[in-house]
Amino acid sequence: MSPPTETPRPRWSLLIAAWAGCALLLGLHTVAVRDYLAFVDGVGRRAEATATTPLRQFVPARFSDAQMWVRHTLTARESGVARVRFTDTDNAPQGRAVHWSSGFRWLLAGAGSVRAAATGEPPIVALERALLWLNAPLLLTLIIVLSAWIARRAGTVAGALVAAGMVGLPRFHDNFTPMNADHHGLIAAALLGLLLGLAGMGAGWWQPAGGPRPPFLPLSREQARAAAIFSAICGAIGMAISAASTIPAIAIVGVAGLAATWWAGPEAATAGARFEPAVWRCWGRVGGALSAVFYLCEYAPAHLGWRLEVNHPLYALAWWGGAELVALLGARHEQDDRATKSITRLALPILAVFAPLVIILVGGTAVFALRDPFIGDLRHFVIEGQTLPTVLRRIGARPLLPDLALFCVVISATVVLFRSRGTTRLMLAFLLATNAAWAALTFAEIRWMMALSVAQLVLFVTLLLLPIRTASHGWRFALVGAVVLAVAAVGIARVATERDKIARRWLADDDVRQ
Repeated sequence: MSPPTETPRPRWSLLIAAWAGCALLLGLHTVAVRDYLAFVDGVGRRAEATATTPLRQFVPARFSDAQMWVRHTLTARESGVARVRFTDTDNAPQGRAVHWSSGFRWLLAGAGSVRAAATGEPPIVALERALLWLNAPLLLTLIIVLSAWIARRAGTVAGALVAAGMVGLPRFHDNFTPMNADHHGLIAAALLGLLLGLAGMGAGWWQPAGGPRPPFLPLSREQARAAAIFSAICGAIGMAISAASTIPAIAIVGVAGLAATWWAGPEAATAGARFEPAVWRCWGRVGGALSAVFYLCEYAPAHLGWRLEVNHPLYALAWWGGAELVALLGARHEQDDRATKSITRLALPILAVFAPLVIILVGGTAVFALRDPFIGDLRHFVIEGQTLPTVLRRIGARPLLPDLALFCVVISATVVLFRSRGTTRLMLAFLLATNAAWAALTFAEIRWMMALSVAQLVLFVTLLLLPIRTASHGWRFALVGAVVLAVAAVGIARVATERDKIARRWLADDDVRQ
């Protein structure tokens, strides 16, 4: 069967069925975690004792950091201040400035208000109990948004695979575990939207209908531009939530897109694809402008400053500059005469890209707290700030087996890359370069494994779509069915694990200490 030449239209009935399956798995897991927490809470109290403290719910030890969001949310509620910029619950007795996203605090406060209105519980109790049920509908909403968007771009199967990956990949799903009131889940979703959008804009390339095309590659400038805007919106949301996690992602996809253009661009052009510098420019301008708007929403008018550990207009300027560099250098490599004559236009984008680094070097700890040796070294005292070899020595390979197994799939994708041709080689080169960069960062610090899982998800969906789109109906059904069964097995295993702990009356050591 020849490769498809048009983007298949989504069959919404099948996609709704996929969403229903995801909802069922999320609901079963939430109920199982609720029962486990109730079991642990009962073990921790004698007879009919009732907790009377403001916060009463047992929280698993691995989610203890997330409770800081609860404390900040309560502080904002008690003080009547919407955007908390200082806390006295940390670094006692002096306290410290905080720069966590107010948007996530508003989400937690909203969930608590809804529960309080529905149950009549005291506000603090309602907020705490809402955390058990918040993540399931939040993840389901994100699944629907992202999978529906990609289904419109690449068909029903693509949307269903993205939905399945968001539920099935442990490193992604774990960010949305019940009671894990943390922003990492939203960061992962923002990075996924950023990368899906970049894939949907063909890393700056598009190919008219009428010839073989890889998954996601747009059919027109308009499709590529729309995908660039979607990617930029997701990236800007990620900047508002956590600039520290999003800035590397923006830099990586820009460099990966340029590298793929230089390496596989000539062959893609021969196959009929076209490089579109304006698409990269649109991506940088929209993303930079939105991230600057989000900065003003967070800090204006009383807290404007030069704190560069978080979202800042300088990073918005660097985003624009980086995208402009990719557009200019990519077009120059394609021997565009106008680009060749405009080499002097590189100066301003280069200055924009390096402006934050210059300010950090000049301003020191006054603008970038991580330059302080004490603060900078703190991350090495927690497991997420350590290297992959160090973590393997400390906890062994067993907890990381799923992650290590995924590396094998990435390696196999390299074989597919060198056997592919034309625009397929271009897209795989872009996605593999992105995965390689995140893998290198993960080797240096294990905390980047979450971002790596996002890059792996987009690569896996692409690799699965390559045979599915060209297979016969029977083989297509078998491949999709295998993915569905695998995700269902993973989801059921999660539920069974929680139920088994209750049946065996087993508590993790850290939970016992809690």
